[in-house]
Amino acid sequence: MAPGNDQQLTLPESVSGRPAEDAGALTHARYRFQWEVGAQACVAMLTEDILIALLCEWHEDQVLVLRDGSLELVSVKHREPSEPPWTLRGLCAQGGVTHLYGRWVRMQRAPKCRVVTNAGLRSGADEAAAFTEACHSRVERQIRPFVGRLVDYLGASDVDDVVAFCMHLSIDHSIPARAHIAAWNIHNLMVPALVALRLDVITPGAPYEALVSLVEQASRDRPVALTLESLADVTRLETDTMAPEIVRSRLVTKVMARAAVLDALRPGGLPLVPPATPSGRSNLVRKLERGGIGPTAIHNAQRLRAVWSGVEARYRADLPGSNSEIEDIRTRVLDLVAEAENLVFQHGFTEPYGPEMMTRIRELVRVDRLGRVPAVPIEDRHLLGLVYQLTDECDVWWSGEFDLEAAV
Repeated sequence: MAPGNDQQLTLPESVSGRPAEDAGALTHARYRFQWEVGAQACVAMLTEDILIALLCEWHEDQVLVLRDGSLELVSVKHREPSEPPWTLRGLCAQGGVTHLYGRWVRMQRAPKCRVVTNAGLRSGADEAAAFTEACHSRVERQIRPFVGRLVDYLGASDVDDVVAFCMHLSIDHSIPARAHIAAWNIHNLMVPALVALRLDVITPGAPYEALVSLVEQASRDRPVALTLESLADVTRLETDTMAPEIVRSRLVTKVMARAAVLDALRPGGLPLVPPATPSGRSNLVRKLERGGIGPTAIHNAQRLRAVWSGVEARYRADLPGSNSEIEDIRTRVLDLVAEAENLVFQHGFTEPYGPEMMTRIRELVRVDRLGRVPAVPIEDRHLLGLVYQLTDECDVWWSGEFDLEAAV
């Protein structure tokens, strides 16, 4: 085999043959099924306002966080094609219903609950299919016939409590198995979402995989970043103290989902292409000139401002809620510019102070300093373009204020 030529790699027979068991790959495939169920929620977040976040592996496999503050606990269970449909007893014991009941009780009986599985349900008057239909009816008299056995299966003691739980319970048993769920999700969920957002649908697999990856990362433990302060504070590493940090790491939010999709469609962010050639003596040009900025930097500022204007015009129209998203970015950038201006003033300055202002802005106005992940795949130069837009709008100055009308 030629070094580095992996096309000619030949493995020894001892490892190239099929193993007696492949539990590791099977386990990963089952986890992948759970992540793809989570990706369904992420796709929904792209175009709907009801669902605002997905919490992974915290209390349950997944927790849906709704805009009204309510929660839905989700238990995800995969069954192989060779396994029979769920019985009522099996649905409670291995299908997650008993675990959901316990969580529901501990969370003050407030959340909705859902089992998501690819397996069918056994038919019969007192079996899983009939029980599911009774729960979905939200009619107490249809649930009552199952309560006697459910008290035993759930380890409950209060009949009325079990009825109330069933009124909160849904069972989704018709999603595809792990071999087919990706293709189903892409065709039935991802493509329609991209069409609704007027985004590229030629390669829907890339943004879909980005969402699956988000759910996977949120489902894993992450190492805690230690600092000198945290090492000095031993209580910070206790489980209860760390809980808020763990929860944050387990969340996939609407903003994160949008950003992942946009970045997957345009790796590295949006191209720096202005929609039109900038020209003319605008407020931007007059203010930069008064601030002592040279002609090359002014031409660059005009171009970056035009680039930002194109981004803002597009995303105000393309994404639900983007007006607030764009305004959020504007607010954060103006805050960073104010910080840059304060640094210029603190260190002493003489007119014109534009070059020093430019240096400070380039140091501070960066995507990684916004305090959150933007839902638009922008880079630092896009934010500079926004600074120049804010300059033209007279929110940012590069010298002492002056009469723009007189500065012809």
